[in-house]
Amino acid sequence: MSINSYQIFITVTEQGSFIKASHVLNITSSAVSHSIAGLERVFDTLLINNTSPLFCSYI
Repeated sequence: MSINSYQIFITVTEQGSFIKASHVLNITSSAVSHSIAGLERVFDTLLINNTSPLFCSYI
């Protein structure tokens, strides 16, 4: 886990979207998704509900 993963998480929550965060960070949305999934594995919890029509961060 790197500081980049935390920055990606923060950007996703600020932007409210994986795609918008990927544009801001100039990385692919797949990379954003993988990074969030990695954080969720590390903390063994769902951090972001990205399947809901209303974007929801649990932190």
